[in-house]
Amino acid sequence: MSNWKIFSLICFDEFYMEKKCFACARKASTSKYCSYHAQAFDNLKEHYKTWVHAYDTISWNDFLNRLLRMNETGSWVKDVIIVELKGQEKLDR
Repeated sequence: MSNWKIFSLICFDEFYMEKKCFACARKASTSKYCSYHAQAFDNLKEHYKTWVHAYDTISWNDFLNRLLRMNETGSWVKDVIIVELKGQEKLDR
């Protein structure tokens, strides 16, 4: 294989195979999100447990939709909520 083909394959791999955050253009630190959005997602999962305890039962989607409407919800969290809700829409189809 020529050096040019090897170089092309390496460049293709680095450019196209690098994981990108589903919520922004940053490099993903997890399989889905960059470090900022991954932290927001972890916080969402942790707070969901608290909401389930407080409301007895609340679905993940209801929880996300309520937080999305709240002015107090931060932008990183809202970014993750939008991605999660879009993913759920695809599953529901």
